[in-house]
Amino acid sequence: MGLFDKVKKTTIESRRYEEKLYEVALEEVEAGEVRKGLYAKALSKADGDKEKADGISLEEELLDNKLAYEYSSGKKLSWCRYER
Repeated sequence: MGLFDKVKKTTIESRRYEEKLYEVALEEVEAGEVRKGLYAKALSKADGDKEKADGISLEEELLDNKLAYEYSSGKKLSWCRYER
């Protein structure tokens, strides 16, 4: 496998990983598992606009899930959310 093939494979895997993170975050939101602290942060970033806050909240949840997964996988991170 050449260098280009390795980069291409890594890119595909990375995109699928990110897609799964979005899926999990959306499922949590749809199930009503919105964490008040993350939503408050999103609402603040959205200057009080609840529609924008919903999108930002989803991004915050995604980031949080990514950090938790990487932490539990033994990847190097400086911090992680609490266990649910």
